[in-house]
Amino acid sequence: MNRPRRVEGCTVLRKAFTLIELLVVIAIIALLMGILLPTLSRVKRHAAGSACLANHRSLATAWVMYADENDGYLVPTQVVSGQRTAWVQVPQDEAGHPTAAQTTACTLDDKTRGIERGLIFPYVKSRKVFLCPADRRLTIGIEDCRSYSMIGCLNGQLPGSAYYKYQIRKYSQIKSPGEKYMLVEEADSRGFNSTWWTLATREMGYDPVQWWSPLAIWHGDSSTLGFCDGHAESHRWREELTRQLAQKTVLPGQNYGITKVPDGRRTDVDYMDYGWAYKFGQK
Repeated sequence: MNRPRRVEGCTVLRKAFTLIELLVVIAIIALLMGILLPTLSRVKRHAAGSACLANHRSLATAWVMYADENDGYLVPTQVVSGQRTAWVQVPQDEAGHPTAAQTTACTLDDKTRGIERGLIFPYVKSRKVFLCPADRRLTIGIEDCRSYSMIGCLNGQLPGSAYYKYQIRKYSQIKSPGEKYMLVEEADSRGFNSTWWTLATREMGYDPVQWWSPLAIWHGDSSTLGFCDGHAESHRWREELTRQLAQKTVLPGQNYGITKVPDGRRTDVDYMDYGWAYKFGQK
């Protein structure tokens, strides 16, 4: 409603917003937010995916460089307590004593030391390369600092293991390295990605191959993979079962194990089986 107001001999009209006008403005703002927020979410997800892809390329290149400088031998991939010669180590204090990842005794510094004392770190020189920007997990309030795991059949078995002979130890033994992955996104709920990533494979007595270690899907319906020739790719998962398993295993306290994949739902696990570097029964 307009109300006249006199100022120094002049009449000034002062206009107030009506309730209807305010509601219209609020509705327009809400509509714009509804349009912009999904777009911003997609932009953030795309940016995280691009950074994760760059991380995988860096680590895959470092993995190849390590082999080049060590007579073709692959960096050990099994991350266990007491194992000092692996691509990364477990969380540890300054003296090198392992700290339990799921307790308040384990700090971010402990996790960082485990990465920096690994055999791959000198080739990348940044702990940020080991963390996907979309990985927001917390363990006892402490952020995680490694989103990735290397593969169990790529120099991952220690002497004495039942599967020690079922692995590849030299780069020259890898057939079609551009098709075989060496790094995956993993979300082990125990606070750090323990041991290595593996399928339930034929050399372990599973035919057809089944899921075992947990995957992480941080990028919508896709994950990033690093390959043995040093390149990286974003792979889109097709099966709902794959996505359900990924959502479950990131939750604290959730266990995982061998998951049988029924016929007709094997697109994703068959893809990973194809890229598994060690082929049981093949020379």
